[in-house]
Amino acid sequence: MEVTKELRESLHEAITLALEEGAKGTDILDDVVVDAVVAVLVKHEVEIVDMAGKKRVPVKYVGKRESYTDGLFSTGMWRKGDVKLISYSTAMQMLDHADVYADGDEDSAVDVVDIDDKKAAEDKEAERLEETRNLVQQMTRKATVAEFVATNYNGLKIPAELVKLDEMKEFAVRQIDRYGII
Repeated sequence: MEVTKELRESLHEAITLALEEGAKGTDILDDVVVDAVVAVLVKHEVEIVDMAGKKRVPVKYVGKRESYTDGLFSTGMWRKGDVKLISYSTAMQMLDHADVYADGDEDSAVDVVDIDDKKAAEDKEAERLEETRNLVQQMTRKATVAEFVATNYNGLKIPAELVKLDEMKEFAVRQIDRYGII
């Protein structure tokens, strides 16, 4: 998108007016500013990007290393010159690091990284583990805890020295934390 002087001035004017209008009330309303910006962009026939992260942006790895595993944005392994399609919101953050990432060519993209789906799956798994820990904590019989451990951890038996219910529950929770739900 080319940002012309005319577009820049129109956006500045629209935002200023929206803020002045919003300031008259009790709060400055984000919706007023967004509506003003969208109106200017539509007037100038600029493609409006879905800010919910549904549009993918090609990002190219231009860092110093031949291969790089991204830990900051969870986009996985990159080789020098790789282009991946990244969700809009994450791509904008990545492109702030100009020494590592640059705009890429969509036709040469080697991968589509869906960070939003990955994060949702991780959150769901974490929630499932927490629910299982809570379930174990609510158990009131030693036999129930022993059965849970044996069923979920390939016949594992609770060590004989753990005789108190709370000790058995703690053992079961350690298995959940160590191995997840099998």
